[in-house]
Amino acid sequence: MFCFETKQPKSVNNIRFIPVNKTLFNNSFIHCTGLITGGGFETPAEAIHLGKKLMTIPIRGQYEQQCNAAALTQLGIKKLASIDNGFGDHLYAWMNSKKVIQMDYSNSIGDSLAYVFANIPVRENIETYMIE
Repeated sequence: MFCFETKQPKSVNNIRFIPVNKTLFNNSFIHCTGLITGGGFETPAEAIHLGKKLMTIPIRGQYEQQCNAAALTQLGIKKLASIDNGFGDHLYAWMNSKKVIQMDYSNSIGDSLAYVFANIPVRENIETYMIE
């Protein structure tokens, strides 16, 4: 668990606390099989690209995180609203699940542009888009 309050790595029972550090996080991320993270964009997107098992717990009150988590849920990724008394059961089920979502978006520009052009209304007069 990466934690701002931890200055040196330490273990308590079966939990390892690690100070927030880019190099340590990247190394852990590369070698892990799964991770629990917030509902931001970058870490979940990279986890999906790399085929890591993923669970999200979006930060309360952060609209973007709620939207990202809703999209991840539609992909079949586990989302929890908070860590509560049922967390242990959710964690156990997630850890024993074999479900991994992997997507490769490395060559998706063409598909993205096709989607945009297919779903944006076209005006009759293209000159309305011209900048003078």
